Amino acid sequence: AGNTSAASSALAVTVDTTVPTATIALSDDVLNAGDTATVTITFDAAVTGLEISDLTVQNGSLSALATTDGGVTWTATLTPAATTAAATNTITLAKAGVQDLAGNAGVDTEASSNYEVDTISPTATLTASGNINNQGSVTVRSNEPGIAYLVKNTLDVSGVASITGVEDSQWNSVSITTTDTDTTLSASGLADGTYVVYTTDAAGNLSSVTTNSVLIDSTAPSVSSVAISGATGKENNTLNAGDVVSVTVTMSESVTVTGTPQLTIEVGSASRTASYVSGSGSSALVFTYSVQAGDTDANGIAVPADSLSLNGGAIKDVVNNDAMLTFSAVAANASYMVDTTADAAPAGLDLAAGD
Repeated sequence: AGNTSAASSALAVTVDTTVPTATIALSDDVLNAGDTATVTITFDAAVTGLEISDLTVQNGSLSALATTDGGVTWTATLTPAATTAAATNTITLAKAGVQDLAGNAGVDTEASSNYEVDTISPTATLTASGNINNQGSVTVRSNEPGIAYLVKNTLDVSGVASITGVEDSQWNSVSITTTDTDTTLSASGLADGTYVVYTTDAAGNLSSVTTNSVLIDSTAPSVSSVAISGATGKENNTLNAGDVVSVTVTMSESVTVTGTPQLTIEVGSASRTASYVSGSGSSALVFTYSVQAGDTDANGIAVPADSLSLNGGAIKDVVNNDAMLTFSAVAANASYMVDTTADAAPAGLDLAAGD
C-alpha cells in the first residue's frame, strides 16, 4: 500500500575497538623458603578467558587464579621454586588469551616488576659438642653469612620467630660474618638442658638442625650423703691404734678431685682429720683416718655437719662446676667405737722381763 512509518527515535551505538591492557603487582618482592606472595592482575576493563597458562612465571608457580569483581581484578598465589637463588625474576602475561566484553582480544604481553627468589637454606654446623656450663661457649659454622642460634632442643622450631619468641634462657645467637669459619657462640644465661644449632642466611632462610648437640649443666654437684663405710682391724665394733676408718662422701653426680680434700670427724671429744684417698671420676669419695694412740670414743665415731674442706684442692663436675660442700651431721656410730687404752696388768701380778 506504500504507507510510510514514522521515524524511529535516535539510536546510540558505542564502538569499542580498544584492546585490553593490564598491570601486574606482587604483595612481596623477596621470596624465601616457605613464603608465598599474592599476585594481582588488574585490567582496564572486565575480561574473560584468563588462565594460569597465560602467565609465565620465572622460578616459581601460580595457583588459585580467581576474580571476584566480574573480571577486572584477578588474583593468584605465587610460590617460589625450591632450592633456588635468583635475583631477577618477573611474571609475564600473554594477553592473546583474554578478551573484553566487547570481544576485543588482548595483544602483546605485560610484565610484573622484579622479584627475588632465595629458597636455598644454609647449612649449620656445631663443630664441638659435649658438656659445658653456662659460662662456656660452643663453636659453630655456617656456609652462608647470617645468624647462628644455640637453641634448647625441647623447642618446636619452625622458623626464626619460634626461636626468638621464647624466653631468653632458651636460646642465644651470634652473627656469622665469614662462611665456613669457626665462630664462638656464648652459652651465657642459658638454662640447663640439651642444645642444638640452627642458622639463618641473609634472606632469612632457616637451616636444618645440627645432628650433634651440647649439654649445658650449670648445677653444682652437692653432697648426697656421708657415712662411715668401713675400717681395718676392727674387733667387736671397736678400733685400736693403727686401725684405719673409712668415710664415704656420696656426691649428687660424678666429680673430679684434685689435691687432697679433708673431712673432719669426731673421735670422742677430739676432732680428727680424714684425708681423701680415692673416688675421683665417680660420685663416691673415700676419706680415711688412722686411729692414734690416746683416741677414745665409747659412743662411736661421728661426723660434724659441713666438715668437708678442699684443703687447697678442688672437687668439680665434668663441666667444671665447683661442688657444694655442705651436709648434715652424721651421728655417733656405735659400730665404730675407739679404745686405744692398754689393758692394765692384774693386781698382784709381777711381770718380770722375759716372764
